[in-house]
Amino acid sequence: GRDQEGAVEPLPDDQDAKNPPGHNTRTVFIRRVATYCRKEVLAAAVAQAAGPFERLLLSDAGRNRAKGYERAAYVVYPDEAAAKAAVKELHGKQVVVEAAAAGADGGAAKKARHFKLQAYRHAPKRGLTVPRVFSHPLRVERDERQALALAAALDREKGLAAGDDDEEGEGLAALLGSIEVVQLLAQRPSPTAKLDLALAYLRRVHFYAYYAGLACRDEGDLFGRAAGPVAREEPWRAATPEEHEQAAALAAQARGGGGGG
Repeated sequence: GRDQEGAVEPLPDDQDAKNPPGHNTRTVFIRRVATYCRKEVLAAAVAQAAGPFERLLLSDAGRNRAKGYERAAYVVYPDEAAAKAAVKELHGKQVVVEAAAAGADGGAAKKARHFKLQAYRHAPKRGLTVPRVFSHPLRVERDERQALALAAALDREKGLAAGDDDEEGEGLAALLGSIEVVQLLAQRPSPTAKLDLALAYLRRVHFYAYYAGLACRDEGDLFGRAAGPVAREEPWRAATPEEHEQAAALAAQARGGGGGG
């Protein structure tokens, strides 16, 4: 079996672990969005054509086959039915970007530009299964320390960490200390549980894909650049004292501090 990153209990039967709710059936993918179209202009056009939506995400510009640049958009709707209806209304819809008025310096006014929406049901990228060695206990221990330190630094940067006026904070440390999480981790003990929770937190809160080493600008950027949540094979058992001693000896040898001969 496989453990979904951050999922310490099995998902309900009606949910696919590779496609978390909100990122699949409720989402419409729009490709080839013109780079000159601002987010608010696109949002207004989408709402006018297909009605209200929950949120719209826009990726950074990327190269296309014609060696130009374009962006991709992800529109999240309240439910699957609304998303299906939106695809029909949005596909082929023309978006007009109004012309800029003549400048105060006498510059000529720019002509209005337009492009057609290409809307599809969102097919999220498949989650990656990390190599088995990534679940080796010594690797897990190292990654756990590093992921927790990274999350703590990002939480401090975003004002989520505990401070003088807030004993608990709202970051990963507070999450790990909550009664619900403590109980879940106790109910399903796993050598990778805390690490996987930290990786899921980094991805969902800070848009950071740990194993890919990608720090994304926002959720739209994350959708476009990083694959789905990470899955791993059944985690190995915890590291033994002998393995710790062997790892320490190898590290010392690599630094030139041991190794006999």
